[in-house]
Amino acid sequence: MTDLKELLDFEIYPNLNRLELLADLRPADHGGYLLLTCPSCGKREAYLYQSSTVIQCNRLNKCGARVSLWDYYQQKTSASNREVLQEFARLAGVPLTRSAYSEEQWRNAQLRAKVMEAAHALFQKSLWESAGKPTLTYLRTRGYSDEEIRSMGLGCYVPREALKVHLVNCGYEVNIVNVTEFGLSTNPRLGKTHTLAIPYRDPVGRLKGFIVRTIGSDDPKYLFTAGVEKSSLFNLRGQKSSEIIVTEGFLDALLASARGMLNVCATGGAQLTETQVENAKRYGVNRVILALDSDEAGQAGTERSIKLLAKMGVAAFVLPLPPPFKDPDEYIRAEGIPAFQSCVTQAARGVRWMAARLVQQYDMTTDRGLQEAVDAALTFDRHLSDPLDREVFWHSIQSTLSIHDDTLQALLSASRERNRQEQLAQRLQGVVRETQGMLREGKAESVPGFLERIIAKVKPLSAPPLPAPYTFSQLQTDIQTTSEGLATGYPSLDKILQIPNEAITIIAGRPSHGKTTLLMNLCRNLVEQYPERRFLFFSYEETRKQLGLKFLTMYAGAIIDEARNLRQYENYLRGDNSGQPAIQQAATKFQSITETGRLLLVDEPYQVDDLANVLAMYTELFPVGAVFIDYIQKVRIQGKFATRQLELQKISERLLETAKSLRLPILLGAQLGRDKDSKDKVRLDNLREAGDIEQDANLVLGLFNPSLNKTQDEGGRSTARVVDLKVTVLKNRNGRAGDELTLKFDRPLWTISDQ
Repeated sequence: MTDLKELLDFEIYPNLNRLELLADLRPADHGGYLLLTCPSCGKREAYLYQSSTVIQCNRLNKCGARVSLWDYYQQKTSASNREVLQEFARLAGVPLTRSAYSEEQWRNAQLRAKVMEAAHALFQKSLWESAGKPTLTYLRTRGYSDEEIRSMGLGCYVPREALKVHLVNCGYEVNIVNVTEFGLSTNPRLGKTHTLAIPYRDPVGRLKGFIVRTIGSDDPKYLFTAGVEKSSLFNLRGQKSSEIIVTEGFLDALLASARGMLNVCATGGAQLTETQVENAKRYGVNRVILALDSDEAGQAGTERSIKLLAKMGVAAFVLPLPPPFKDPDEYIRAEGIPAFQSCVTQAARGVRWMAARLVQQYDMTTDRGLQEAVDAALTFDRHLSDPLDREVFWHSIQSTLSIHDDTLQALLSASRERNRQEQLAQRLQGVVRETQGMLREGKAESVPGFLERIIAKVKPLSAPPLPAPYTFSQLQTDIQTTSEGLATGYPSLDKILQIPNEAITIIAGRPSHGKTTLLMNLCRNLVEQYPERRFLFFSYEETRKQLGLKFLTMYAGAIIDEARNLRQYENYLRGDNSGQPAIQQAATKFQSITETGRLLLVDEPYQVDDLANVLAMYTELFPVGAVFIDYIQKVRIQGKFATRQLELQKISERLLETAKSLRLPILLGAQLGRDKDSKDKVRLDNLREAGDIEQDANLVLGLFNPSLNKTQDEGGRSTARVVDLKVTVLKNRNGRAGDELTLKFDRPLWTISDQ
């Protein structure tokens, strides 16, 4: 059933056209759920969560019906299980190419589901009878209303004999409850010392088992029936949302759901496990807000969970609960969901929380405490793969550690190199152990093949594979999976070209003619036009501070001093100027796009191979829209070359390989030499030390600033604030070359705009 379950959970149910399937129930889309006519009572009070497989009626006192989509369709049409599967696959657009279908296994699975639902109905009913009074009193004492108790699906677990009688009355065989697979009454403490029954449902809503809590002081606090998957997060509903809030307690998550927050899950312990995170990722989760208990065990669990999430490429945040509240359940009952949602919006980035915790753990006034803090920070740095996480983490603790930036960078470089060597040594030691094991077992003939496979993982085979035929269907697939080029954000330019994907675009100009400024303006435009993607700007000429000031100026559009505007912005940020609302708004904008990782400014002078590796790692973690590099003549490559032209050729080839393999647009700045024959023209062969740069590019745009050229000839300085900037399409592999247009360059604001 594993293959069929995975087919349903990850292919059919996420894509199932529920509106068509339930057309006779008059579904109304309310965003997170569908409002339906109840198939049982006929009232307009049934609902279905968009990712769930269970229809529920909200008339809890009068109906409270629950029916799975599968059972509903089967009861309505009298279709066989195979026919239901075929119809669901059709409604999901999923071809049934698998043969892992067993009628017997499917019948057993349906039987188990019906037994679980029958038991749940008994537990819910018993809670409101005399036998359930102590359990109900306990829940009311915790502050839950009767409506919330019903909405949470809580019940009173009954003793074994009462459960048997109920199932027999429902038409099931007596011995069914003793089968390990069902596991409803295998533990004699169930229904006696442990009575609070908490239903455990998988991410698509199927009831799998029960978590049963004691209402006294018995140990352990919880018992679990068979079917409860501790490797998955409790209450993970498989929502379309990629963000979940994780608590410790099961009741915390259920209470939040009962009050309308559907993305709250529980670990059932003081920290996340690797399997829980892996399973959550399979359901589309890529951002976790940790809301674990505020005691020391919860804080230690938060720390371990942040490290685990960083290792597994999931963004981590920490939700701050104000004192004296210990957990979300307590806070929600006291302050309500709006207050809890407010806390969610204030969740701190996990690395920022870690920095604060690290600083609190050590005595920074002593040399030993400072050294321990540095060692702990360097150890945590090894868990981080996101450059933004590293930036935020070290920025948060650097001032506290009182370490000069150059010293810190040296420490980080040494630590990361040690980590790389240790990982390499561990891998090689593993290879040696496996090789020795083969030799001890007399499998010497297997060693060459094993080593060959290991080498293949590290280094491509020297002989390339034979080329395969490129068919029409492959052409169609490539076209469908390749994203279109990017719009530049300049209407006049967008009419004639796009920034090509999986290719190099060159922005070329003479020194000081505006190539860096145009690269920055294009980057700003793309950040605005493609909010779901991230953009990286690598500068080999300017510092991040200089880039940041220029971006801030572009966003603000405010003139403080036309002649020295950038310097005045710097003074303003130091607090030397009076209020400037436009700058403050721009600062908020700049903070938003940088802290969310949508714009990453880098001034690290990576060699081209290191740059390619950084981009490969970054694109594995995040959706990258484009990469900007200013500029190619400043990039270096390891090794010695006979000429600078040959060196640039190799750099250009490496960048083109990176653009293709990572399916990225890469925009390069490049310097043009002065044309001896024409002072006011730019040409493709003016690329300085060009080598084969222009041959590797799909698109080359040449820039020319007429006012700057005229000023240089006359020996004076132009005082005009806004000047023309001519753009010539020198090369356009996917379109027409030779077009010219004029943009406006507002020099104090570093802004280039359309006419």
